[in-house]
Amino acid sequence: MALGGLLITSLVGCSSSGSSSSSMPIPKNGFLGDYSGLKDSGYSGGSRFASIDTEADFTTYKAVMVDPVEFWVGTDHEEIPEAVVADLQMMAAMLSDSIAKSLKGEYELATKPGPGVIRLRVALIEAGADETVKVADSTESGGAQPTTAISEFGREYINKAGVQAELLDSESGERLVAVVDERAGGSKPFLGSWNSARDAFSYWGGAMLDRLALLKEASKVDALDQVAL
Repeated sequence: MALGGLLITSLVGCSSSGSSSSSMPIPKNGFLGDYSGLKDSGYSGGSRFASIDTEADFTTYKAVMVDPVEFWVGTDHEEIPEAVVADLQMMAAMLSDSIAKSLKGEYELATKPGPGVIRLRVALIEAGADETVKVADSTESGGAQPTTAISEFGREYINKAGVQAELLDSESGERLVAVVDERAGGSKPFLGSWNSARDAFSYWGGAMLDRLALLKEASKVDALDQVAL
């Protein structure tokens, strides 16, 4: 069965807008740690790099352990205001919640490693930064709800952020999939409001489930090597 239409770089529901595949170098450090195995996906829609373990069997995974979603910014910022950090923390919590809600209908949500548990790590990365550092994650919001408009930094961040993600076997720690994308994007444009942010994150959460389903289907017919990298 041919699965040439599958794009592993769609794992996180991303899309770019007309950027050249040569515009983004493979990162040398950052959220994923090891970038040495990533290759240019060849996807004409944007600058994307990916790796996949074609020997993996995604049909064996019945549960997902979702790590706290992380937001990373460039190290060139002198100081990130507390209000901006608070915005990013709430956004990270929203994205984490959207991912969990999307996965819940098809997968058990695990809180610790175990047999049949796949581990998901996701981060949004500030676009154009040569070096980045973690500034917020989804555990740090403390359940706070937005009381003011999103900061200008927060709006710019979401509009231009890239995404990095990986799937690992939760017991062995072996990496099964890794992706780097220049820009998050998606069919739900971010319009600068908290409601728009929720809509965008809901879309990304649903796309995550869709792509896990595609990986499972590719495993069933031994076609992971046909997934475009």
